[in-house]
Amino acid sequence: MKHFFAEAAARFRSAVPPFFRKVQALGASVAALGTALQALSLPPKLLSVAGYIAIAGGTMVAVAQFAEKAAAAENADNRGQSQSS
Repeated sequence: MKHFFAEAAARFRSAVPPFFRKVQALGASVAALGTALQALSLPPKLLSVAGYIAIAGGTMVAVAQFAEKAAAAENADNRGQSQSS
């Protein structure tokens, strides 16, 4: 379990590929849209849809943050193999 958290921390700090930077920006925009819709006085069904939109945007940002460039991923795999040997 300790290795899992160490790898997650390394992925969080690693460089994010350009495509996933765009996904992060899009996700932040979607989350902001969902949050703004929740601030309006809309019918309850639309408010729940706005909540789902905000959650989807936040999820996009979080998933994109943990993507890493291929070279960094290969180095992490090599480190993991050398430590287990």
